[in-house]
Amino acid sequence: VTFDIPPAPLTITAEDKAKEFGAADPALTVSYTGFVNAEDATDLTGTLSISRVAGESVDTYAITASGLSSTNYALTYTAGTFTITSKSVTDTDITVASIADLVYNGLGQTPSPVVKDGTTDLVADTDYTLSYVDNINVGTATVTVTGIGNYTGTKDVTFDITPAPLTITA
Repeated sequence: VTFDIPPAPLTITAEDKAKEFGAADPALTVSYTGFVNAEDATDLTGTLSISRVAGESVDTYAITASGLSSTNYALTYTAGTFTITSKSVTDTDITVASIADLVYNGLGQTPSPVVKDGTTDLVADTDYTLSYVDNINVGTATVTVTGIGNYTGTKDVTFDITPAPLTITA
C-alpha cells in the first residue's frame, strides 16, 4: 500500500515595522507559522530576502519576503506594512533661527526664520507654515512654526518689535 504525504502548510509573514520620518530603517524580520516536530527556518532551503517598497515620505509601504523553498512545506508569504510617521517640529534636531529685533513700522511684521532638520533647510509651505501673533505694535511678537507634510506639531519663536525713532524738531 502506498500513500502520499502532502507538504505541511507554512506561512512566512513579513512583520510590521515603523519609523519616524528621517530616521534609519529598522531591521526587517519575518515570523513563521506552521513548523512541525520542532523544525525551524534552518530546515528550509534558499536565502530569505526581505524588502520594502522604496519611499521616505510619511506613508505606508508594503514589506515582502521571498526566496525560501521546501519539499516538506507548502510556503505562503504574507506581506507586512512599513509605516513612516511624521516627525515633530519640537524634536531637538529641528531648529528655528532666532529673529533679530525689528523696528516698529505700523504694519504686521512677518519675518521668515530659517527652519532646519539637522543640517537640512526645511521648505515653507511644504514642510511647515508660519503664523504670527502680536506682530504689529512695539513689544514681543510670536511666530509659530506648524509642521505639515512629513512634519507635525508646533514650535513658537519670539522676536521683539522696538520703537521707531522719532525726531521732533522745534
